[in-house]
Amino acid sequence: MRHYSSDMNAIGSLDKDKTASAQSGTERSSQPAGLPAIYRLISSRINEFYIDPDGQAYVTMDGKTLPVESRDLADMLLMLVLQETRKPASSGEIGTCIESIGAMCRTSGVVHPVFNRVGASEDGETVYLDLATLSGDTVEVTSRGWTVVRGTNIRFIHPKGQLPLPMPQGGYVAKQVIAPLVNMDGDDLVLYVGTLFGTLMPAGPYPVLMILGPQGSGKSTATLFLKSSVDPTTTPLRTCPDKAENVAIATYGQHVIAFNNVSHLTSWLADLLCNFNSGGSFAARTLYTNWGESRLTIARPIVLNGIDDLTTRGDLLDRAIILRLQPLRGRTAEDELRGMFTQLHPLILGGLLDAMVSVLQHKHDPRFQLQAKPRMADFAQWVVWAEEVLGFDKGAFMRAYAENRSSASRVAVDEQSELVGLLGTLVSKGSNWMGTITELHVALKKQAGCDKMKPIPSWFPNTVRALSNALTRLAPDLERARGISITRSRSNQGRLVELRRVQEPS
Repeated sequence: MRHYSSDMNAIGSLDKDKTASAQSGTERSSQPAGLPAIYRLISSRINEFYIDPDGQAYVTMDGKTLPVESRDLADMLLMLVLQETRKPASSGEIGTCIESIGAMCRTSGVVHPVFNRVGASEDGETVYLDLATLSGDTVEVTSRGWTVVRGTNIRFIHPKGQLPLPMPQGGYVAKQVIAPLVNMDGDDLVLYVGTLFGTLMPAGPYPVLMILGPQGSGKSTATLFLKSSVDPTTTPLRTCPDKAENVAIATYGQHVIAFNNVSHLTSWLADLLCNFNSGGSFAARTLYTNWGESRLTIARPIVLNGIDDLTTRGDLLDRAIILRLQPLRGRTAEDELRGMFTQLHPLILGGLLDAMVSVLQHKHDPRFQLQAKPRMADFAQWVVWAEEVLGFDKGAFMRAYAENRSSASRVAVDEQSELVGLLGTLVSKGSNWMGTITELHVALKKQAGCDKMKPIPSWFPNTVRALSNALTRLAPDLERARGISITRSRSNQGRLVELRRVQEPS
């Protein structure tokens, strides 16, 4: 590793004579401090120069992990120079200094993972939860238990608006503590608590939680409590963004992303949610260049709420858990509920941490491994390792999860009932169908009775490409809800599609 402290001292020694001659018998605080003085100060305060796996530059300064291209670092440098030299630094000097720091990071050859709220050791046997307190408290979780520590080698960022978590209290069952706070019971409560616990996974994929219900059903409160349980911020609930870059900014700055009162998910937003919940990437123009590109890899738990079904897109529903709330009777005042949450928050956190210990105890035990892997298998396995400590009966989570996914599949299939009906006629009476996608398009048009005299109906995919895209999104739900599998392969004829009846419709 290069030693940038000596490099910066060398830079700081440049033009000493010019710096000295600029000073009169008394210091003039109105004059800028000068780059040499700034570099000397920085060399004594920055402990590490490095990048994360995406190539974003970071430094460790006074024990804090700071993105180089951030307001936080600029502010710290400005205050450091002012306190130590009693002279201001110009914006140009700070900008030049930050450019130099970034170059040092990018050429250091040092790469470290950087976490937000939840992190893990390299071997995955220790998980850390950043409490984000001024004293730097972090919860360290192993298979032996959990404890609050100060000073770890895990690098956490602290974005603007992040709030501290309370000191956790162990010995409580998460499901029992949470139940009085939300308008849920039965399978819905199991899935809600399971999804909340899933936010403590150090890495995705994470499910997308959709909480639906009429006005007065407590959906916003449930969204707020899930978000605030592990990632409290000054703006916990966000409105739905209007462009992709704003989604990326929201997801990068917080660990749990919560969108409130969503009325509709556009196609581009549904695509982004599918991407970001599982470790997708977002590219943006790199500062200082016209051709460079900054790439952020993002995997975040996402929760959103609304009144109506937010999407019928099979690819998003395949990643989703959907909870449907009923109107509340005898509603508890929201201020009272928030007060209850504040009192119970340490107990909720302690119950979740106890469950994390169970995960680390069981993750290598063959008796606790899922035999059949569902979609979002890592998340499901994480919850199953801890389900009894969370307060679930053995097997309750997977039963609730399977039924929830089947229900979502029925919604997706029912939305395209006409197309599904045509596909069903091709595999009726146990027969299979195989051909190219073009041949399938022709066969379906024939089944629909389309000819020169009868126009193609609006619901029918009017191009071969549109049909191919529709089948890709529909395939998982079609098999679960209607027992029809879609398999694609290659042959001398080209790309083939095979439709098979694998089970009777549910």
